[in-house]
Amino acid sequence: MKRAVILLLTALILFTACGSSVNFNVQYIRADISWREDYFIEYEAVVTSRDELEQYSADMWHDYVPDVFSEAVEKYTDEFFKTGYLFIFYRAEGSGSVKHKVTKISEDGEITIERTSPQEQTADIAEWHIVIELGNDFKPGEFNVKFTGIN
Repeated sequence: MKRAVILLLTALILFTACGSSVNFNVQYIRADISWREDYFIEYEAVVTSRDELEQYSADMWHDYVPDVFSEAVEKYTDEFFKTGYLFIFYRAEGSGSVKHKVTKISEDGEITIERTSPQEQTADIAEWHIVIELGNDFKPGEFNVKFTGIN
């Protein structure tokens, strides 16, 4: 009986660890389009300092950083980066109607993002910067973004 309880508890712990998720906060920043050849790429960045965040902005927009992005990330000061960091995922969508929602981040670094859209879409193109706030106590070897919903 004791052995069965130990095996059951061990299995429960392993099952829980495999499915456990990480605490996070997220911002979805939609920026106006600035046309470039690499527009439809997906890009991800791990940002661990204010200087790296400013470099990300410079790399994405070169001379002009949209106000909507600057205003959304101004709260990430040196003080924030003492205890946390950002994972930023960039994706361009062929319609501004497509929306995103980070539904889970697992202990192994897999980020699940649900994509949704109404049946009728707008004809505008949207740049999305999905900014995920994570604590310094969570550092997977790598991140893997997985989409659910529409493809």
